[in-house]
Amino acid sequence: VFTEKELLAACLAAFRKDGDDIRGAVPSPIGVVCMDVQMLVETSVLEQQEEYPILRDYISRQSTACHNQTASDSALQTLRDDYSAASVCPAPAPLPAATTPPVEAGVLPRTG
Repeated sequence: VFTEKELLAACLAAFRKDGDDIRGAVPSPIGVVCMDVQMLVETSVLEQQEEYPILRDYISRQSTACHNQTASDSALQTLRDDYSAASVCPAPAPLPAATTPPVEAGVLPRTG
């Protein structure tokens, strides 16, 4: 139904919540959920409230914010692999051998 009313939509990312998620600290994204605030109260009623600009700004900031997630390399690889095996990053190159002086009997050799 087209009402030709201006919508005040609030949107948030949706993540899988079940205990079967193997990603650890990284939730599995499943999409975005949006709802028009007019499902709860008419915009005309909200606009009469002194705090309406604050609410509108808050909804806008929350709907457009990029919420940081911290993930291990392993968790990120799992997410990539879920999308496509071609998305998995190659393993990093091995680190060069250490160049520190050898330790003999637990004592470092003296220098200069």
